[in-house]
Amino acid sequence: MFSVVSNNNTPILPFIAQVESNSHDVALHRVLGQFDGAEAPRFFSGEPARGVRLAIALTTALLASRHDAQAVIIMGTADQIKAHRDGLPDAIDRAVQVARTGKVVELVTDLDDDARFKTDIRGTSGCFHLGAFDDEDDLDSQGSTGLFVFRADSFLTEAEILCNGMLALCQVVLETGQTSVLGTGEALSDLTTLSFWDGFWTRTDNRAAVLIDEQPATAPLHVPAKTAMERRSLQG
Repeated sequence: MFSVVSNNNTPILPFIAQVESNSHDVALHRVLGQFDGAEAPRFFSGEPARGVRLAIALTTALLASRHDAQAVIIMGTADQIKAHRDGLPDAIDRAVQVARTGKVVELVTDLDDDARFKTDIRGTSGCFHLGAFDDEDDLDSQGSTGLFVFRADSFLTEAEILCNGMLALCQVVLETGQTSVLGTGEALSDLTTLSFWDGFWTRTDNRAAVLIDEQPATAPLHVPAKTAMERRSLQG
């Protein structure tokens, strides 16, 4: 159940997508080195600079779950991490706290104060439950960074419902190393082009946001009410 907070000792695993094959970017490692408690980053090369593919997100969760089912994943592109490096370590720390409750968290630079989709997560400042995606509110102007933090097991549980076909494809590729067994050209196209944003983020009601540059609070973290997906799981 997503309302169960994972142990603080579970690993924090950064997965970074980048255009270049070189993983020795000094500026990037300087930022990553400030992430409290995080392990050494893993890199996916030859990826788009502006956003992470859904296949990468699913693969990171599958790989992380082999390490620890409740591992917390930090996911983004190298360019995004360097672009938002100011205030990022503190924001990551708060995002990890929220992700440990099962939420899928995006780091943002701004949220409209009047936005109807935003609900405070009590106990740590600058953290909000977003609920289901709304085209009228979820615009690029809302401060999206494309940097996400989530727990492997809760993300994979939800992926089985929202993008099961893509999850199955990623499992086949990870286990066999082959894409020739995947069948249709459409499946291969989705595997190589479908973004995390379009394939998952706009379809889940288990979303949360953490503002960069907010000062942390010290009160205990309040876990929001169960999402629609949790309620479906309980009913099943």
